[in-house]
This record gives sequence, C-alpha cells and structure tokens, in this order.
Amino acid sequence: MAQNRLKILAVPALVMSAALIAFSCASRPPAASTYPLLATSVQTADGAITGRIPMGWNSAFSDSLPLGVDAWLVSDDRAAFIALREINLDRPTGQRVRQEGLELLARLSIAFRSDSAHAAASVPVRESVLNDLKVCSYELSVGGEWKSVIVMTLKGRFYECEANVAGGTAGVTARVAEAQKAFCSSLATSSRE
Repeated sequence: MAQNRLKILAVPALVMSAALIAFSCASRPPAASTYPLLATSVQTADGAITGRIPMGWNSAFSDSLPLGVDAWLVSDDRAAFIALREINLDRPTGQRVRQEGLELLARLSIAFRSDSAHAAASVPVRESVLNDLKVCSYELSVGGEWKSVIVMTLKGRFYECEANVAGGTAGVTARVAEAQKAFCSSLATSSRE
C-alpha cells in the first residue's frame, strides 16, 4: 500500500520536474544561428563594419543602397531583404542607452519607424546574445509584411538589422530570421569593439 502511494506521488513529481526543466530551457536566449554563411562578406558603406553573407543571399553595391541603409542583402528569390542601418542618436540619448541597455535602443528603434502604427511600449522586445554580442530584438507585422529587427552596439555605434518578408509564410519567416541571426552573428565576430 505504501509503495503504491509512493508511485502515485512520484508520477506528478516527475511531470513537474520535466515541466520545470522545459520552461527553464525555453527562457534561455537562443544560441547563435547555424544558418550557413558564404565566404563572401559585405561591408558597410563607410567600411566600419563587415559581415558574412548568408547562403542564398547576395549584397547590393554601396552605390546602389537605399537611402539610410549601410548594408543591404537580398534573398536569391527576391522575396526578402536584410538591411543594416546605423541609428544616430544625440549624445545624451546615446549615454542613456549605454546606461540603461539595449531595450531602450529597441524602443527608440520602434518609435523612429515611420511605417509603425505600434506604440513602442506595446511591442514585446527580447534581449539575447549572439556570439558574445548582446542584442535586443522585436517583430512587427505591418501591411502584410513581417519584420524582425535586431538592435546592437558595434564599435561604439548603434545599429539595427531589419529582416523583411513580404507576405511570407511561417516557414519563410523562420528561414529569414535564421539568416538574419547568422548575419548579425558574423557582424559580432568580425566587428568587435
């Protein structure tokens, strides 16, 4: 009788332990992407930052970059792009970001978007680490387009890396997000402060 009672108590304890382990693993920041990178690299227009191009992507020449974009990658099927932009802040705001952290930079990035009808406070942001580089990310869906933005500090300057898919399915957006993380990881590796 006592053994049956122990068995009955042991099953819920095992289920609870498994749930705790699953939830504790789920709350950890994601590891750097394993998305394959080409040996070819892309450099920002001013030459300050270099990153490797994800497989299935190509870069635009610096004389054909969209206004305000420092590096531009386009998927081979032309269904998605990744844009790296410097976020120019005034001195007091830059100091505040350095003191308070990247969540503030992400909130500013959201607020600067002319295409965003989202209030900066209502968009969930997530801090994580890519190749020892602290980053903060958020996602938006605007006019049928999915956007993922990762903000970071490289060489003392603030950047955002936006991945954009027009009307993509969940599988496409997941693949593009992995390419974006891989690209940002390569920026972290090649552009240490």
